[in-house]
Amino acid sequence: MAQNVNWFPVQDFYMGTDGELHEAWRDDISATGKVVHWFLTSEANKRLPFYHSDIQIAAAIGAGERTVREQRMRLRKLGLIEWEQGGRPNGRGLANRFTLVKGAQVGDGNGYAPMHRFAFEAILKRVREKQLTHADLVTYVSLNYAHQRLGNRERFFVTKQYLHDLTGLDDAPKSVARLYETFTFTPRPDGKANHLFDYEDLGRRIVIANVVGFADPGEDEKNRKNASAWDADVQQRATDLRRKHMSAEDFPKIAQQIAGKHKLRFYVDDDAQEKGLVTFATSVGIPKASKALDIFLDHAKPGTKGRLCYHFLNQVRERPEYYGLPSSRVKGLWLGA
Repeated sequence: MAQNVNWFPVQDFYMGTDGELHEAWRDDISATGKVVHWFLTSEANKRLPFYHSDIQIAAAIGAGERTVREQRMRLRKLGLIEWEQGGRPNGRGLANRFTLVKGAQVGDGNGYAPMHRFAFEAILKRVREKQLTHADLVTYVSLNYAHQRLGNRERFFVTKQYLHDLTGLDDAPKSVARLYETFTFTPRPDGKANHLFDYEDLGRRIVIANVVGFADPGEDEKNRKNASAWDADVQQRATDLRRKHMSAEDFPKIAQQIAGKHKLRFYVDDDAQEKGLVTFATSVGIPKASKALDIFLDHAKPGTKGRLCYHFLNQVRERPEYYGLPSSRVKGLWLGA
């Protein structure tokens, strides 16, 4: 199986002989739950078993960690996934080892349709940025399936009932409209918008035409850079989620890790500066404190690199707005610098 292609089981798997699974998939599993399963399917299409934590999944699909955990348990109850538990006593920290993702291998029926992994991740990117929703992604995968089943015609139609049966979503037609309006490419030579597809709502059915494909990142430099940037974004989001569970006392150590990413050394000269870092993180929160330090280190002047902690604490106190910080939370704080 090609490593850059996902095979999502759409019709035969979810609408086949297992009536209980069909009804649960259609009626009980939310759009987010479907996306969790398809994300795990995408990973299993590459390799199985594999490791992922709830934080990693949440960062990738633009959902909350608790939501991912709840959907993961629901999918397991239905027999769709299985894993070996990872994690520390508080339930966080280590990845689970997924050993089964039902439907991740191509079946004998016609209910599977290939989708380039880059296309799936292109929609996910816009979901993370709140431009699209999980329902929109479920609708896009289902439209892709219908398009494939109809021989990749330039123009095809789906009834709204059939789209509902595929997605389990009452508002799937609204997702079609949102995909059309939101996902655009470089304008056409005539200046008109270049949409993901063209569509026409004819009441009981929707006509889809001129579906745009995605170039393989292995063959297209722009998409290779996009794929790399999206991966870095997911890793940063996962890091930010992990930091939300840390206490302010951890910030001095986090600061050294952030400086290491910039290939710098972040020396904390004395107890007063360490206390200043903790006070700062307590006031604004670790995510904002970390982002402020990233901004500071991006522009650190050569002459300040021996005393980064000292200059950083002075800067955030004197110019909080520049670092995206509410001045009321920083000005007047004694930061030990």
